[in-house]
Amino acid sequence: MSKEIEKEQKLKLASERGRKSAEEGTKLLITVSLTCLGVFFVALTSKIDPPLTNAQKIISVIAVIAIGISSGSGLVSWLIDAKSHINWALALSQKERKKRSEHYKLRDKWKKIEKVNNKLFFIFFFIGILCGITYIILRILMI
Repeated sequence: MSKEIEKEQKLKLASERGRKSAEEGTKLLITVSLTCLGVFFVALTSKIDPPLTNAQKIISVIAVIAIGISSGSGLVSWLIDAKSHINWALALSQKERKKRSEHYKLRDKWKKIEKVNNKLFFIFFFIGILCGITYIILRILMI
């Protein structure tokens, strides 16, 4: 086996592992985000004694919004990933240079959107988690 073919196979394997890892991480964070929304729903719609303070209510609302945005962003990331890979496959299958170039441009556009979306996904996830932790600490201090 030539060194060039071996190098290409290693690159393909590394790329596939990285993609799979990112996909699994996204799935996990979406699951955690949606679970957090459920927990907040139960916590905020149940009768709570002692009643929530204004600070706890504000923190809870911020957490729910942040985690909701994170969940939506995670779901959108799957769509973006699919669009970019479809355009990449279409570009590779085109024989005509102009059509191939158009699909590469679309793929690159989706990749740029993906970078922004992924940042929002992680930022809002961590904001939501930090607010959730703050809420729990405030509840413990009240008891």
